[in-house]
Amino acid sequence: MTVTASATKFAVADLSAWYGTAQALFGIEFAVGEREIVALLGRNGAGKTTALRSCAGVICRARGSITLDGKQISRQPAHKRSRQGLAWVPDDRRIFANLSVEENLRLAAWGGRRDTQERLEEVAGAFPMLASLLHRYGRELSGGQQQVVAIGRGLMSRPQVLLLDEPTEGLAPVIMDSLAEQISRLPENFGVSVLMAESNLAFALNTSTRAIVFENGRVVAQEDSADLRRSGDTQRRYLGLGLGLQEETSPTTDGGS
Repeated sequence: MTVTASATKFAVADLSAWYGTAQALFGIEFAVGEREIVALLGRNGAGKTTALRSCAGVICRARGSITLDGKQISRQPAHKRSRQGLAWVPDDRRIFANLSVEENLRLAAWGGRRDTQERLEEVAGAFPMLASLLHRYGRELSGGQQQVVAIGRGLMSRPQVLLLDEPTEGLAPVIMDSLAEQISRLPENFGVSVLMAESNLAFALNTSTRAIVFENGRVVAQEDSADLRRSGDTQRRYLGLGLGLQEETSPTTDGGS
């Protein structure tokens, strides 16, 4: 599936990135449509997490074009990208241990917005677990609870695009099933597009509409998620997997970035 210019919400073109002198991305290009969920896939070190960090503006050295809703944001620092409508949920979640869940969420509603309470109720309504956690401290949360809080925090700023890094990392399968359903509903519930780096192949393909495959810092394939699920050749070639997922429902791991 190709995202047309009129439907594009977020796009990168000729994007390269470095860690010190080591180049990690080499002129990558892709787009995310309006209210679309796109998964970034690849072996360990392929570049998918680096791509998200470059989009968020937290990579010290990156070069290329990044547009959000048609506006160029590649020269803006991370906090200004956030103000433009980009929210980043990092893989380590970064929940404040000594603050309550409600305080963690309210902190993300920048600028003392008058609609913070309304947004808090919307987010808590979309994630039933949150309603019972609002008064618990960050240090008291399990990994799955922390992940839900981290996603909810990302939504508090009313983003247009949510950058979601490894949401299933360290989670039990029973938590993944619930999380997959909640992530799948984000475009409908919040009108947001989602760009998700994920190492659990089954989770990623079941949750997303399209997949972008990375290898050695380059984009090597872009396919509808349903097509990639049936493509054992693409899985073997770029993801290091030996079988297609036509009949596979259990989590399959390709490694992180």
